[in-house]
Amino acid sequence: MIIDNLSLSIKKGEKIAFVGESGSGKSTLVKILLGLLKYNKGEVCLGNTELSDICLNHLYDKVSYISQELVILDEATSAMDNLTEENVMKAVMQKLKEKTVIAIAHRLNTIAGFDKIILFRDGKIIGQGTFEELMRTDAYFMELYNANVQ
Repeated sequence: MIIDNLSLSIKKGEKIAFVGESGSGKSTLVKILLGLLKYNKGEVCLGNTELSDICLNHLYDKVSYISQELVILDEATSAMDNLTEENVMKAVMQKLKEKTVIAIAHRLNTIAGFDKIILFRDGKIIGQGTFEELMRTDAYFMELYNANVQ
């Protein structure tokens, strides 16, 4: 997946969800943020430091799945039924209330309380806002949500 002309800023402590169809660029962006994929154009900064200037071991000291600074959940609950997933997400989010969280989600009801939802399509951000804003104003988000609840 090629990510094209992407500009995104995540504040410390924000809860962000990446949403979109398979192949839309969500996981690619996460892999870039983790240093697992290299990028050849543009810049990715962690604070004021360019990601390519950060030793990956130092980066991984700050990134974890639950217990450290920057938490990234890549469809972590996808194998669970809806009720179990909802309970797990509530518990995880309670534990991470002071942390910055990036979650990739297909079940959109689990991210309804996130600060910002970033909507991906074909390697581009095509929309962003709160769950309520996107449900009110974005036909693609509503389409994803409706396909998800059926």
